[in-house]
Amino acid sequence: MPYLPLLYGKLLQWLPIQAYYLLAGKVVSCFFPGPVGRDLFLIGRRVLGQLAPALGIVALFLLNMTIIGPAAEVSNHIAPLALSLLSFYAFLVSTDQARVKSLGLALSGFLPGVSHRQQADPARRPSCHS
Repeated sequence: MPYLPLLYGKLLQWLPIQAYYLLAGKVVSCFFPGPVGRDLFLIGRRVLGQLAPALGIVALFLLNMTIIGPAAEVSNHIAPLALSLLSFYAFLVSTDQARVKSLGLALSGFLPGVSHRQQADPARRPSCHS
């Protein structure tokens, strides 16, 4: 089972929301482009070493409707992207120096597992192929 419905369930338990469940799900999904943009900026700044190309990467990302479209819906597509990019940035930071930082390396291995668990199991998806 994907983790995002569990997050939605806990959010609706903690908040006194008695209606507008779709709106609450959209608020959670609309939160994730911010961390994705931040992660893209941090990765671009670390790899390229300049501010302008990193900002250009973020601008191109935020103008891409293929990515931003699912963020406007209640979907499981934008949260895995945020966690995967955060894990890649943790990997870059942890292996940047001669001594490898074990916490960052563990985080870079843990976050992709959490992020890809967000997606539904492909074995259970209906297939259009016979």
